[in-house]
Amino acid sequence: MKFFSPLILLSALSLVASLPSPDAEAEAISIPEPAPGIKLEDVHATLRKRACKTNGCACRKGTRQGQYCFGCFAVLRAGNINTYSSPFDGWVFECSPDGSCCAYGARASCSGGRANPCGA
Repeated sequence: MKFFSPLILLSALSLVASLPSPDAEAEAISIPEPAPGIKLEDVHATLRKRACKTNGCACRKGTRQGQYCFGCFAVLRAGNINTYSSPFDGWVFECSPDGSCCAYGARASCSGGRANPCGA
């Protein structure tokens, strides 16, 4: 048994020493440049984060966490329809598995009888 312990230790050390370092095979990732004449700061300035408002909406219990248009099977109730000025059938909602919900408001892909996303 005393003979096997040093042998196992030496085997393990030789395996570790032969592994390449993480930097040896790392590839450089190129980030695309914005179109000519457009500054990256300008792009970020036009994007705005929207709050998800708790307005009494409800989703089916057991629904996977995600964003759902009102026309999706997951959204049971839109809640207070005065939360946003746009028609609620074009809103996108965040559903939770416990049935709780919040509303982000209007989304172009949810309006006009379309329902996309349904759980993205």
